Amino acid sequence: MIRLPASIRAACVLAVVSALAACANRAPTQFYTLLAPAEATPVPAESGYAIELLPVVVPEQVDVPQLVLRSGSGALQPVDTRRWAAPLGEELRTALSARLSARLGVRDVYRLASPASLPLYRVRVRVGRFDSVPADYALLDAGWSVERRDDRSVRTCDARYREDVGAGIDALVAGHQQALARLADDIAATLRRFDAGGCPDTRT
Repeated sequence: MIRLPASIRAACVLAVVSALAACANRAPTQFYTLLAPAEATPVPAESGYAIELLPVVVPEQVDVPQLVLRSGSGALQPVDTRRWAAPLGEELRTALSARLSARLGVRDVYRLASPASLPLYRVRVRVGRFDSVPADYALLDAGWSVERRDDRSVRTCDARYREDVGAGIDALVAGHQQALARLADDIAATLRRFDAGGCPDTRT
């Protein structure tokens, strides 16, 4: 993808925000989700453990119902007519849970009774940055920890995921879905390698 100069990218952000604001009084609100479409890949055989994915912590600046766009100058602008289907932290947790379950063949027992016979791994995720820049990139900066219930041992990791995106809100949301899928895959790798210790190689 050809990268635009910073001044043009900033103008694109302002143009998108201005256009959406101008339509706010007459355009219906659109809702978006971070839950990606169902994948065609088969779910692996059920693993011999369960996970408990706790609520995802998100930055206060983006912890609002609206999508928050970032300009090249660093200004943040919530867009009233473009909103998440659920609170952002809940959207992130739901999408991560679905991806982990599909990748590992595990059950997420958050708010459910956990079978005492199965090892349980408690997963915590904290998002440091969640940037949305139209016609430029979607960025997810996150850290996570995995704690084993039986001996309370913990593994911690962190990574940054950036996806180049085209113009429009749909492209931004798709970019965040892709970044979140990469995060889920790295958390899955942490779970697989837990006994060996350390974090999986991560990408930027």
